[in-house]
Amino acid sequence: MSSLDKNKYICKNMDNAYRKVDDEIVIMDSENSIIHRLQQESALDAWELTNGERNFNQIIVEMKNKYGNPENIISDFEEFFSELIKKKILFLSDVPIKET
Repeated sequence: MSSLDKNKYICKNMDNAYRKVDDEIVIMDSENSIIHRLQQESALDAWELTNGERNFNQIIVEMKNKYGNPENIISDFEEFFSELIKKKILFLSDVPIKET
């Protein structure tokens, strides 16, 4: 299990370039020039909610409102966000950060 602090705000690393192309989000990692793609509908929705104004728990509430309450929703998104944080695509903040 991840040690993701669920009360911190999840923010996009604005050093990376990203763009929605058709039905996916393409992210260019500025640190090592790797391209990441988010293609699942739930990943795209979660990405849109990581605007620096919501914490993990708030995002999960919105995802449950859309997708119901599947047994593994919390662990799946905890793993998803933890992986993107590890890759420095996302980061956690103690205070809300408005995207510019």
